[in-house]
Amino acid sequence: MLKLISIFRSGPGDWIRLVQAYLWLFRAKRLMKRARGNQWLINERQSQTAPGTGSDATDEDWNRIKKRVAAVSRASRYPVSWAFCLQRSFALREWLAKDGILTEVKYGVRKRDGSFDAHAWVVYDEKIINDSVMHISTFAVLKTLDDYGQGSTEEVRDALLTSKSVGVTDSENATRPA
Repeated sequence: MLKLISIFRSGPGDWIRLVQAYLWLFRAKRLMKRARGNQWLINERQSQTAPGTGSDATDEDWNRIKKRVAAVSRASRYPVSWAFCLQRSFALREWLAKDGILTEVKYGVRKRDGSFDAHAWVVYDEKIINDSVMHISTFAVLKTLDDYGQGSTEEVRDALLTSKSVGVTDSENATRPA
């Protein structure tokens, strides 16, 4: 209940970002639903432009990143937790790219307690912006899907779409480098 109250205390800028985050999340969900098989993952990787280095990022860019990470995180949890890590990551990447902030979606896998888990997160300037380093460190990062063959690509896709072991931390992880 307190979290819901905090939404109502937000200013107009936060409300606008929250609505925009919902729209980007719905857009990402629609893209993932319309794609067939693993084609959406292959297309996503092929269409990815090289992410910015962030070295020329201004304080304003980092502030925009931090606010958008918080908005996507909040929108994905209210009214209930409904957006998985892949959807959140696609939405955030596309929303930031709209303003010229090029990021990269990274994928990781792990086997824990006999089950296969997969996760996706966003990186900018080699910094994880929508998750914690501690959480990501439990996953083996996939460099390219081509190295794993067709069967594994489908397994990764299915795990990314249904994984329950995902979480987005608060926006403190999107901080300006020292």
